[in-house]
Amino acid sequence: MAFVPLANIPVQLADGTTSLNLSGGTLEFFLAGTSTPTNIFSDNSGTVVGTSVTLNSAGYPESGGNVLTLFRDSSVSLKIVGKNLAGTTIWTGDNLKDSLVILASTANAEGASLVGVEDSAGNFADANVEDVLADIGTNYLKDDRNHASITAIYTFLTGSLGMADNFITRPHIGDYAIRHAVVTQIDGTPDFDIASTGANSFVITLTQNATFSISNPSATGRFCEVHIKIIQDGAGGAYTVTWPASVLWPGGTAPTISTGNDAVDDVTLWTIDAGTTWYGNFSQAYA
Repeated sequence: MAFVPLANIPVQLADGTTSLNLSGGTLEFFLAGTSTPTNIFSDNSGTVVGTSVTLNSAGYPESGGNVLTLFRDSSVSLKIVGKNLAGTTIWTGDNLKDSLVILASTANAEGASLVGVEDSAGNFADANVEDVLADIGTNYLKDDRNHASITAIYTFLTGSLGMADNFITRPHIGDYAIRHAVVTQIDGTPDFDIASTGANSFVITLTQNATFSISNPSATGRFCEVHIKIIQDGAGGAYTVTWPASVLWPGGTAPTISTGNDAVDDVTLWTIDAGTTWYGNFSQAYA
C-alpha cells in the first residue's frame, strides 16, 4: 500500500467570505461516490489520523495541536466534505485522487483557498474553478494590486483578447493590423457586419447590382470606421452600388462605382452615432 500527500494548507473557500470560511471546521473523508467513511493518514508510512480532521482557527488541518500534512491511500478515490465551525456542509468534492488545488484567498492574503481538486483524469470539475480564474485575474497577473499595473510582457501565441467594449487608455501601438473580411455577394443586398466578422476592413467582388448595408457599428459616442474595397467582376464589370440613405458624401453626391472588368474602388465610411449618420469618402479607378 502506498500513501501520497494531499495538502498542508489553511482551508478556505475561494470567495474568502466569513460565512464560507472553513477555519475551525472539519474535513470528512469517504470512499468516492459513497457515504462510507475512509481513513486519512498523517505520513507516507500510513499513520492513521481517522476519517475526519479538524481545522484550527487558521484553517490548517491538525490533530492533537499539531499541524498535519495529509496523505491518502493511493489506491483509493476519495469524497471530501468540508464543514464549517457550525458543522454545516459548505463544500463537497467527489472522486478525488490527486492533490488539492490551492490558491491564496482574496480575503486572506496569507491564507489559501480550497477551490478545486483534480479527478483521476487530471481534470478540474469543481464549481469554484471559475472563482479561481477570477482570483488569478484580480490578484496574480499584476505587480501592484492597488493600482492594477502590469509591468511584464505577455505574449498571446493563440486566441484573442476580448475587451467587451471597454477602454484601453493611452496605448503605444506598434506593428498592428486591422481585421479584414471578404464579403461574398450571394444576392443583391450584401451586408457588412462589423460585429459578426470582427472586421473594419472589407472587400467585395460585385457579381450583380448591389444595395449595401452596414451592421453593428460601435456605440454612440465612439468613432467607428470601415473601409470597403469594391471590385467589378471580370465577366461584365458594370454593376452599380446603392448606399444606405444614412451615408453623407462630399458635395452631397454618392460616387459612381468605376466600371470595367476588375475595376477597383475604395470607400471609407465613419460614424460617431452608431450608424445613424455615416460620412463617406472614396478613391476610384485604381490601376
